[in-house]
Parts: sequence; structure tokens; C-alpha cells
Amino acid sequence: MYPFLLAKFPYLVFYQHLAVVKKEPHPIYIIIYSIGLAVFTSGTLFSSQSWLLADARKLSEVPQASQQAGSIYIPNIITRDLQGKQVDIKLTGTTKPTVIYIFESRCMWSASNYSNIKRLAEEVGDKYNFIGISLSDHKLENYIAAHPFQFPIFKTLLPTQHTKEVSLGVVPQTIVISRTGKTTKRWLGVYAGDVAREIEQFFRIKLPGLTVDGPPNAQPLNCSFCLDDSGLLYSQGAKILNGNRSQICKPNGQWGQI
Repeated sequence: MYPFLLAKFPYLVFYQHLAVVKKEPHPIYIIIYSIGLAVFTSGTLFSSQSWLLADARKLSEVPQASQQAGSIYIPNIITRDLQGKQVDIKLTGTTKPTVIYIFESRCMWSASNYSNIKRLAEEVGDKYNFIGISLSDHKLENYIAAHPFQFPIFKTLLPTQHTKEVSLGVVPQTIVISRTGKTTKRWLGVYAGDVAREIEQFFRIKLPGLTVDGPPNAQPLNCSFCLDDSGLLYSQGAKILNGNRSQICKPNGQWGQI
């Protein structure tokens, strides 16, 4: 701002002179003033430009938001194996990033997406650790028999301080966890449309598509459930009493106050 104020200085001095002498200036004064003003203004603009460039350099040095901006720290997940034994799966200090695939045997979209997750695990299983979690054990053995996975499958999910920050009740859901336990990517729903394109670009693979198409123009392409503190699963619209608070399961897989 100051260089632009200084640029007016010759102008003010010149017309102050006119106010004192109270007469038209000699032409030579006008020429000299014009040349001086042009030189002074050029220098001022150069100085202003230098200041702007310096400010731009400072802005460029400020860390910009990365792909991990807003990521959630999930150091572990607590679930149960197929025999019902509680398992604490560590997600930090691993040799490879982890892909967590969350599904539910009663959700038609989970079945529709089977070929896609199977292909994904086959293609990048050497670069990522894959973990499958069914939110319930409802006829899970029959489901796995009909949809065999190439990676470990666990049943139910016990919410922790960290996992409560993520809407894990939306299925199918795919989460990529870095070796330091931070979420780097997360996709809700089946691998179709924009989700499929993003996954193909991120993992550099080609997906086969959905096994069974859903209803025409169906939205959203997922099922929503809510988990209580003990890991029990509730359908959308279910109401529970949590302490002295009444809660309802919302479409985004989160509990809301009534």
C-alpha cells in the first residue's frame, strides 16, 4: 500500500506549488514533472511487484492440504474371528498399508460388489494387507461359502475411541490405512460410477464390475447400519436408549439425538 501512496507525492508537491504561486506553470515545468512522475511511478510499480512476488513466495512455502488432510488415526480395530474370539488387529508399524473391507451378509450391495473386491485383492494383495469385516455374523458361514475371500474375514466390530470417528456402519465400505495408522482413502458403497473410477486410478487396476445390478437408478448404492458401544448392529431408523439419551440410527450410519 505504501508505494502507491508515495507515487502520489510528486503530484501533491506539484499542485501545492500551483496553489502557492497561483498561476499556470511554465511548459518546461510540466515536461519535467511528467518525466519525473513516469520514472518515479515505474520504480514504485517495480517495488510493489517485488513485494507481491515476495508474498507469493511466502505463500508457496506454507504447507498445502495433502490427500491425507482430514485423515483419521486408527491404530487398531477390535473385532472377533469366525470362532467368536476377540481379536485386536494392529494397524500401525505394519510392513504394508492395510485395506479394510467392511460388508454385511444381508446387504444386497455387499453381494453385488464381491467380484470387484475379489479382483482388487488379487491384483494388489502383494502391496497391501487385506482385512474383511462383516458387521454381523448373520448366516456368515453360508455367505463366505458362497463368496470365498482370499484374505482373513472377521465378524462384528467393537467401536473404539478412534473408529467412532468413522461411519463404519455404511456397507460395503473400503478404507485404506497407512503404515502409521492414518486413513489415506475411503470409499462408501459398491465399486460403480465415480467410486469405481477412483479405485481403478488409485490402485491402477481394471475392475470387472458388479455381479448383480441393483434396482434401476437406485441411490445410494450401499446399506446403512449403526453400531452401539457393544458392537450390536442396528438398521436405519432403529431407536435405542443410550444412558439417558434417546438415539436414532441415521442414513449415514451415525447415531443422532431424538
